[in-house]
Amino acid sequence: MELLLTRTYLPFGTNGEIKMNNVHICFCIELPWKQNKKEVSCIPEGRYLMRRRCSEHFGWHFELLDVPSRALILMHPANNAQKELKGCLAPVTEITGQGEGFGSRESFNKLKVLLYPVMNQGEDVWLRIEECIESIFWRRENGFWRKLEAEQSKFDQLNVVL
Repeated sequence: MELLLTRTYLPFGTNGEIKMNNVHICFCIELPWKQNKKEVSCIPEGRYLMRRRCSEHFGWHFELLDVPSRALILMHPANNAQKELKGCLAPVTEITGQGEGFGSRESFNKLKVLLYPVMNQGEDVWLRIEECIESIFWRRENGFWRKLEAEQSKFDQLNVVL
């Protein structure tokens, strides 16, 4: 199984969308791109094997394996990349700003329900990360972040002033 994360790089965070078979699963927030520096940058684009992982701090979550020059890259709930992430990824229900969103726990649980049964059966789950070229990008209009898609967007203004 493969998930696709298409993302847009912004000065204060990286915003993206996770899809499977071209179907929207959730959005994703990360730190901005800072040349893959540990704990301050999102990870490089690529294809990463995901596995289940448990820790005292996060409980059950996901780990991305074989990230170049990095270790313990996790996917876990967080709503603010700058305050809650150290190079990890966080699924969110909606994007509210650069590297910010809400509904992270809800989106994370959605991913667990989707992926854990597949992983439990021994099937590999991959996350392919690519820069978004045409389908999704974010633009600031009149003080608001707006998600635009090649097709008609069902997500109108995000009503967040930055």
